[in-house]
Amino acid sequence: MGLSAGTAYVGPWINYSKGVVLGSTLTIPSKYGNILVAILALLVTWTGTHFWGLICFTLHHLRSSSLAKDGLHYQQQALLRSQKPGTAILYRLLEVGFAWRANTRGAFRRTVPLFVITFVNISVFLAAGIFSSRVTSINSEVLARGKCGFLKGITEDKPIQEWTAVDTAIGDVLNSAGYTSYREENAHARACYGNQLDRSTALCDIFTVSLIPSTRDDNAPCPFAGNACLAAAISFDTGRISSDTHFGINSRFKNRVEMRKKMTCAPVAAANYSSDWTTEQKEGVALDYTGTILPYDSYKYVNLGPSLSDGSVYGNYTVAFSNLTLAAQDRPYSLLSITYWPQNLNKSMFQPIPEFSRNDADVTIIFRNTKLIYTQPVTDPWFKATKKQELLPALKDLYVPEETIAAVGCIEQYQFCNGDKCTPLSGGYALALHPEGPSELGLNPLQSATYKLMVTYTDFMQLDTLLQYLKNEVLLASQLVYGSSIVSSAVEPNQWQTEMENLFNVTLVGLQSHGLYHAAPGNTQIKPGVNLHDFITPETTPENLRLCENQKFRSTDYSSFNLLGLCLILSISFVIITLNMVLPMTVAWLLGLKSGGSASKAAWIEDDVLQLQRMALELRGVGPWKATGASVPVIEILGLEFQRGRYVADRGSGSVQYESVHTEDGRKY
Repeated sequence: MGLSAGTAYVGPWINYSKGVVLGSTLTIPSKYGNILVAILALLVTWTGTHFWGLICFTLHHLRSSSLAKDGLHYQQQALLRSQKPGTAILYRLLEVGFAWRANTRGAFRRTVPLFVITFVNISVFLAAGIFSSRVTSINSEVLARGKCGFLKGITEDKPIQEWTAVDTAIGDVLNSAGYTSYREENAHARACYGNQLDRSTALCDIFTVSLIPSTRDDNAPCPFAGNACLAAAISFDTGRISSDTHFGINSRFKNRVEMRKKMTCAPVAAANYSSDWTTEQKEGVALDYTGTILPYDSYKYVNLGPSLSDGSVYGNYTVAFSNLTLAAQDRPYSLLSITYWPQNLNKSMFQPIPEFSRNDADVTIIFRNTKLIYTQPVTDPWFKATKKQELLPALKDLYVPEETIAAVGCIEQYQFCNGDKCTPLSGGYALALHPEGPSELGLNPLQSATYKLMVTYTDFMQLDTLLQYLKNEVLLASQLVYGSSIVSSAVEPNQWQTEMENLFNVTLVGLQSHGLYHAAPGNTQIKPGVNLHDFITPETTPENLRLCENQKFRSTDYSSFNLLGLCLILSISFVIITLNMVLPMTVAWLLGLKSGGSASKAAWIEDDVLQLQRMALELRGVGPWKATGASVPVIEILGLEFQRGRYVADRGSGSVQYESVHTEDGRKY
């Protein structure tokens, strides 16, 4: 079905996992997002320039006085009035302080405050520039959009011989989509969970969290009674995981539901419940091996309880293994699983004997058959191979399994919570007994819809369904087999624990991925002319449609901006830029009304670069000038042209005589 949703909602929305205010979000395509980020960076830089102008204006006015000051003071004032970029001012301040060190007292001491203020301003806007880039992220959370719904199903109790052409088409789609999704989830678990992580892969950046955390107990008690377990059990527990944080269902806190999954497994003594190889064909074997009953075949019967079909007993054994079938298999490992659901005998495959019966959990027994020889002895209880055997001269000092059939038994339990109210740990079908949610949880309508959706996810991701589709593909030990041969490297002593952890992780990936499968399944082509979307049953209830519109995932194709950060940048920038534009004029007007305020006003005007140039030219005889108290002084004589030498102007005739001016070193200017 595809783990990556293609289309996302474009526009404003609230990411409730961050709160109503901090979670206000704007999502746009990445190509426009990159432009917006660049604009924000330029805006912050421009704002920093204007803020520095405000600082310079303020400092200049505070330092202005009608009293006599030394040259250092006036040069510092001139630097402030120039409003050059802060980095340029830093250097000039040091240069001026150094130049005056021998000609005025405390030159550096008087320079330090201005230097510190300039440096702090640069640092603040450097941090602001970094902040502006944080209003979005490279791999943003977005809301999925697609054809929301689940695949059409076939009536569960309908025999396959009664299927119509439509039923067959649906069955083909269910099988193809199911196999594809489980394979993707298996790959995702290997890349993003466990010890062999490859977080660089894009697989790990699809969901709102890269993985659902869980705890592991390597010394858990045996989940079965008596002496059923061969070793200490291993247990995995997610604890309480949130519909919002971990499943990506965007919702307010009051509308969230929490779930917990626990799985406990242990190697079981299958040999203690198995017959020897026998040619006896017990009742039901013909059903297990339809069309493959061969003369001279022998069978091994495992009896953990009678086998069931549609709730009725059809064999006084649990599973039967055919010797010829095992010998003819072309896979290095073969897995067979059977499951007991205490709340659904019609679907259960066997009725456990007391040692394996649980009313508070789903029970799955995983049988493993190995057609391999190992290069080193294997002590793992599920893969045990310590019998040294020389098959051929070229294949000596190899080790073969001690038991043809070995088994691991697992129980799966689920729990749902609403605040401090929780259901007891139970099997999956106990949850289905309350479609709208157990009454003791006190769920509101949206929580009930969320509960129902999450229960559906758990049904898809039970061990039985997973193993029916993937079979031996799920085994990590398969990676150690020498190509297509029957030789394998030895597995680790705790390989069975690693395999169980991987199985548990695959179920967790499935819990995450089915939110996307529901909200925006990819339109996979099943076969020419048959696409997945043709078999989707759309959601219709208001609550389910709301859930469809609020499924979060991560995408590099879209950029999500924090609206609060965006508004802060825009509003603060507007205030600073506007203030820097109007403050000098406003202050000049106010000082003109106030007695005694002319000194700072005059200093601000006179320290401007154009006024300083005017005064320098006047000293050289260039003039007369008008608007000497304004921001731009101009010469009174219309069209007067001059060079930077000294001149004598005949104002009566308009003629100008120039006189070269020489410096002490003889240079002319």
